[in-house]
Amino acid sequence: MEKITNDSKMLGAFFDDSNNLQSPNPGIVAGTFSDIQDDYKFNSFPRRIPLEDLFSWFKEQPDNRHYRFAKLTHEELRRIQPFIQFFVPDLVKSYLSSCQIIPEKITVFIDGIVGRSYKAYLKDVLGRDFKEVRVENVVKREREMAKRPKQKRIYAPRGLMMADRLANSLYTGEYSQNQDKGYNPEVEVDQFHFLHLAREFG
Repeated sequence: MEKITNDSKMLGAFFDDSNNLQSPNPGIVAGTFSDIQDDYKFNSFPRRIPLEDLFSWFKEQPDNRHYRFAKLTHEELRRIQPFIQFFVPDLVKSYLSSCQIIPEKITVFIDGIVGRSYKAYLKDVLGRDFKEVRVENVVKREREMAKRPKQKRIYAPRGLMMADRLANSLYTGEYSQNQDKGYNPEVEVDQFHFLHLAREFG
């Protein structure tokens, strides 16, 4: 079936990892996808999103919110910071393969610091599928609330907070792969290629 492009919507793509680099077990890099505007607006959130909120987030809009993930197994790649950006093109490509209507614009949100050269690389690669590409990095720091100084919150897009919780939940097994959407959310990636890219970028 021929795919249809839609220039009236923007896709938000949010990426985070399971932060388990000290563990010998494979890490998880997760991407959540949403074309709902509220999901890429910045808001304040608790440091740890309740697992029930993650389940509800997907169930509320099953046609508009999706996810993909990949396992991080290469030891040398695990030691490179940052590394999330290398997974982004493959996770986005997998998501697009299941879409019949593709937005012409995408904004990518990545947890952590992402340098200009990496942003330029992502814009170049994703620009093959989208007319407009924005890449934003978000450092999720806890901030004290003005009215409640003892209560610290994270200021970030909702979609990124869900990617954070998803990556950790997939790693711990709290969130099992969602097979009822008709696709396998796990994406096979070439981590040796990622390592080659990392060496290229220095």
